[in-house]
Amino acid sequence: MPIVSLHHRSKRLEVLKTGLRELSLGEVVDQQLAYRCHTSDLYCYASSETGGPLPATWDGESAPEIVPLWECELSLLALRDEEFVEIDYEDLEDLTVIARSEQGMLAYLFFYLVEDLGGAQHLKQGTHDSESLLRLNGQLRFEYLEDIIDFQRRSGSEINCHDLLLNYTRSIP
Repeated sequence: MPIVSLHHRSKRLEVLKTGLRELSLGEVVDQQLAYRCHTSDLYCYASSETGGPLPATWDGESAPEIVPLWECELSLLALRDEEFVEIDYEDLEDLTVIARSEQGMLAYLFFYLVEDLGGAQHLKQGTHDSESLLRLNGQLRFEYLEDIIDFQRRSGSEINCHDLLLNYTRSIP
């Protein structure tokens, strides 16, 4: 599975319809995104122009192409065919399908942004953080913000929260 070259990455991102393209290209700048959506100097391109430290088993000609979106700590979030995936750099064979739609990918991102801001209860108090989140929501054209806030309030503390979140984000059309 080849990673698209850095040179061709922006061309491959043109298929995205929401603000994901702009976000992936670093054109959406917001303090809340600094940790979750690191777009400059992507580690996956550290070894060569065509990609970094990915398993040899991913490099077959029939393997789907990986288009990097952004990194968060030791994970790469990417587009693979029509799925959005997360690749763990510490276990490269660990590829998780996050969503099958742009809105699902945004739901995944916004769930963690809400969590970073102290959770759904904190946002309901009408702080500056909620205004910033609403502005970012409009900029990225995310359609499920209220739903993801409600989901975070209901399931954010569940022991299997991540699995519940993946079931939710994969189901969004």
